[in-house]
Amino acid sequence: MQRDFGIEPDMEHYASVVYLFARSGKLVEAEDFIREMPIEPGSSIWSSLLGACGNYGHVEVAESSGEAFLLEADETAWKISLSNVYANAGRWENAASVRSGMKKEGGRKEAGWSSVEVNRVKSWRFMVGDTNHPQADRIYEVWNCLKQQVKDVLEEC
Repeated sequence: MQRDFGIEPDMEHYASVVYLFARSGKLVEAEDFIREMPIEPGSSIWSSLLGACGNYGHVEVAESSGEAFLLEADETAWKISLSNVYANAGRWENAASVRSGMKKEGGRKEAGWSSVEVNRVKSWRFMVGDTNHPQADRIYEVWNCLKQQVKDVLEEC
């Protein structure tokens, strides 16, 4: 990126790569990538890995990445993700225990969102199903095209 486009990769760039590895089930590659990153991984990195662990039943990776995530991020987010991993792995008692602990502490799940920054000036925040942006139709069209391109590339790997 630096050589070809003059852009110094930041945490969000690294998180995107981890997300792609993790969501395609390549958790070992994601972990390796995190270990080799030239910057200290932040919560966005750990949450990408932790979020994917539930999809693939990697409880051990979830627990270890969750501990690192807990040091960086909101404890509620970590607990929700870990609870989801336990539930997906059929470890219902563990999931219930985590959720019960959250209720006792007053934690609750917030709606997920993403943001896009344009020219380091303008920032837009999007939530699932959000159509408030004036160009929402075009944004979703481009988003769906990008998702398909990523799927095609990952199938080639």
